[in-house]
Amino acid sequence: LYKVLTCLLAICFLNVFLSFLSSNVTSIEDQSLQLANQPRQMKNSHRAEYDLIVMVPSVVEWKDRREYLRRQFQRSQTLTAAKVLLLFILSDEERLNAISEAQDHVDLVFVPCKDSDQRAMPEENSSTTCKVLRGIQHITNHFTFAFLARVGDDAYFRYDHFWNSIRPSLPEGPIYMGRFNQDENVWEQHLQSHLWLKKYPPYASGMGYIFSEKAAYYIGQASQLIEFRTGYPEDAVVALWLIGTRTLRIHSDNFHNHLGGGPYKTKNCTSDSILIHYMNPSLWKAIDEKGELLC
Repeated sequence: LYKVLTCLLAICFLNVFLSFLSSNVTSIEDQSLQLANQPRQMKNSHRAEYDLIVMVPSVVEWKDRREYLRRQFQRSQTLTAAKVLLLFILSDEERLNAISEAQDHVDLVFVPCKDSDQRAMPEENSSTTCKVLRGIQHITNHFTFAFLARVGDDAYFRYDHFWNSIRPSLPEGPIYMGRFNQDENVWEQHLQSHLWLKKYPPYASGMGYIFSEKAAYYIGQASQLIEFRTGYPEDAVVALWLIGTRTLRIHSDNFHNHLGGGPYKTKNCTSDSILIHYMNPSLWKAIDEKGELLC
């Protein structure tokens, strides 16, 4: 009898111990899950939300161009209910030369890129391509948005027209929109040797193009895991980043150059124009005086 009682007590003690251990393991697992989710929750909670972000790679000395865009941005805000953010992407190496501007404006983002290219065709690291990539990385790390537009600092982007008239008809999913070049030969030797391509994929002209959040997020996040090439030419290289993805390319002739500026030009800016490239001071002045561009 004594042995039986001793055995029963041992079994009871073992059951209590195992129950205690199990409850503590569950508690530890719950805490681990909470800790694993915490960084993501904290990161998302600090990401400001916008409908559209306009990203403009620029050279520090071209402050006058940025001022034109800021005035146009302020005017267009009254024409749409969309929440829009304007950001200029500048070289970190020229930060000291932009101190006064940074004190007056909160729309400057400094990234580790060259301010400008020292030669016409930098093979491995184009200043503009680098700014576009680092800008997308910064934006996808700090903001949520529906669309991201990459706009030249000499371009007039009618974002109120895009948001009010074009956006509602766009399909869901990853989108890459602009004026697309088709069936172009790769003539840059460095791209031929690295990528073994004879022709570029369809790419949006560097005057300006638009990504949906999914397409931009893929570029911004994937490039932080595996380094993307940032050579010349920027517009074609950006299209290379999206090779292999199911990103919908949407062509529009309403991205165009101003009359006299490059091959994609139009005599008149119409109500359908989304982006007009190669703006000059007289054209910006016309917008300042009349509130619209009269081409």
